[in-house]
Amino acid sequence: MNQPEFSPGYVWFEPANNDGCAKVDLQSLYPISDPEALQDAWNKKNTVISELPNGTVTTVTTFNKDAGERPILWLPGWGVSNLEGGGSSVATVLATLNPNRPVMAVEELANVPERHKQRASKGDMSLYASNYMNILENCGVEVLSGHSRGGIILAELAKRSDVADISVINLMDMPRARGYHTTTGFGFRIGLLDNLVQKKYADQVSLSEEEIINSFGEIAFSGGPKEALGRARDQWWIIRAMAKSGLQDILEEAIKQQPLASLYIWHGNKSIGAPVSATRHLVGDLRRYSAKLGIKNPLRYFESSTGHYTVGHTARCGRQTAFSIEQSGL
Repeated sequence: MNQPEFSPGYVWFEPANNDGCAKVDLQSLYPISDPEALQDAWNKKNTVISELPNGTVTTVTTFNKDAGERPILWLPGWGVSNLEGGGSSVATVLATLNPNRPVMAVEELANVPERHKQRASKGDMSLYASNYMNILENCGVEVLSGHSRGGIILAELAKRSDVADISVINLMDMPRARGYHTTTGFGFRIGLLDNLVQKKYADQVSLSEEEIINSFGEIAFSGGPKEALGRARDQWWIIRAMAKSGLQDILEEAIKQQPLASLYIWHGNKSIGAPVSATRHLVGDLRRYSAKLGIKNPLRYFESSTGHYTVGHTARCGRQTAFSIEQSGL
């Protein structure tokens, strides 16, 4: 099945075993056309700032806080604050698509202990991720959904023996599947070159839809490239962690600890910093590992001719998450 040279992530393809690809049109399945519903979800959000015993500060914004079913924990990629562009916009979309579930969006942690940063810089994000455990323990989260860095954190949480009853793990455009280059090379590819890719599909984006969604938050990196470089300098340890973390080992342990969870992986095949070829190998290895353990829940994998970032098509992560929940029968 032919795919366009570049796309904004509206249509995704699930590689089939035999004859081509199965097409999933997420834009048609989950239209974003009701600004009143989005505004209502935004107006009713609730933000709580807490300090953990180790001094780490967490900021959790909950949408649909009074909904009755178990929550969704959504984590955006590095550099995107939930009260700026991608994080808040995706959470708002996700809340309207799942009005029966609270949606919890966590901003980047503040005052992370130096020991956690040092471990993360060596590729071990487990200590850093442990700062999110109080959220899982206190709220009974059922669905984990994350983009890039957010996905690594959630995978780290899912592999813990003290995390139980996760039904869906939804991971989008994950870095560090295998065989990465230097941290500087990774940062250059994912920070600069992948940002250029999004301009290739800019003219395909539904502007009216994006205008509706982006009316609820400030644009991330509003200060431009200088601000982005400043964040990269201050949080180089996170970039190093993404470049070094061994995603395959993390996900194998997550599959072992969450045998009943449905795992969904999505990857833009125009990604430069996180090549799709590595993710294809990862998916194959994870499927063999699941079969070895006798786990019957299939891993589902989707591709689209888009890049790493969601700028210009913010609804993508919300739609992918909604699809994984619906397909899992929740």
